[in-house]
Amino acid sequence: MAISKCLGKRRLELWIQKYLGSLEGENAEKVENGGRELARARFLKHWRAILLLLIILSLGLLTGLKLSGMILTSRPLMTETISLGPVLWQVNFTAGEGVPFNRELNTTFEDDCLITFMTTLGKVSPGPDFLDYVMTAGVSFNVSSKNEAFRLTDARITFSITIGDSTVDVIQPQPRLERNLSPLDYALYGREAYIHLVPANGSAHSTFNDLIIWNLYSWNVNRLEVDFHVTYYNGTAYKTTIQPFILTLIGTY
Repeated sequence: MAISKCLGKRRLELWIQKYLGSLEGENAEKVENGGRELARARFLKHWRAILLLLIILSLGLLTGLKLSGMILTSRPLMTETISLGPVLWQVNFTAGEGVPFNRELNTTFEDDCLITFMTTLGKVSPGPDFLDYVMTAGVSFNVSSKNEAFRLTDARITFSITIGDSTVDVIQPQPRLERNLSPLDYALYGREAYIHLVPANGSAHSTFNDLIIWNLYSWNVNRLEVDFHVTYYNGTAYKTTIQPFILTLIGTY
């Protein structure tokens, strides 16, 4: 009997130890799992802070580079067309051996650069049998700028007969590097003519001049329009300046 009680007591003690041991194991596992979750949470928190700091530094660096001009933005370049008022010239003259005018018509435009446009009127002279009269004239322009980013990109002079029976004959331009302009293409004769010029180098100063002959096949009223188109880049935008000259000859007997 005593032996049985001792065995039962011993079994109870072993069971209690086993039960307590299982509880300790579960608690230890819970503590271990909790530690892992806590460590993971701390790790993620630290990396979020580091990532946020990297984003802030990157944005600050990009902003600084843009402000300093080291990064070109993708904004489209602005374009602008400036149409100036026409320079008008009209004269009445009677038939004769010749009428010298020797007159300069000029105007100046100032913006990012200084452009001087000029038409020089020579004289009206009796022409060959099939022409009543011919008139000689010169066309020229000069471009200069102190802006280091400035560059001339394109220039065009157009000639149009708008009234009367006449034509214009443009003397073929020759490339001269001292002008910093070279002829790209041209149409030199007819009721419509033009000269298309491009810069020969990157200079901010360009000059061009040429001669024309205005052939008058009929008397009365004849009108010639000369338009200067000058396109340039000022560092931020492309601009085209258009300056017209309208020349009118009225012949009387």
